[in-house]
Amino acid sequence: MSSSEPTILSSILDVVCNGHHGGYERGCGLGWSRMSHWGDIENQALNDNIKQLTAELQNAKAETEAMHAREKEREEALQVREREREEAMQDRERERVEREEAMQAREREMQARMEHMEAMLNMHFSKS
Repeated sequence: MSSSEPTILSSILDVVCNGHHGGYERGCGLGWSRMSHWGDIENQALNDNIKQLTAELQNAKAETEAMHAREKEREEALQVREREREEAMQDRERERVEREEAMQAREREMQARMEHMEAMLNMHFSKS
């Protein structure tokens, strides 16, 4: 039991304990395990699983970044459309104000003409 050779200890433990126990050998301290073909396969499968999960994570990250880029483009396009809409509304308001000012100027001109015509009529009738 005090042998420093793992192969001797492993064969003794296999006989005493009826085979291998969960990757660790009793009596050899924490963490010591015999190398087995099955352990290598399990490690390789675990590594393959980690590689697959890493690839899936990278793909998900790329998709998320692409979604964020598309969302940013949509927001920018929406902001551009909103600015264009606001500018169009301001243009329409400016045109309305200009039309209103032009109409008021015509009204003042017509009022001045009417006053001039009244004055001429009054002069004409006052002479007669």
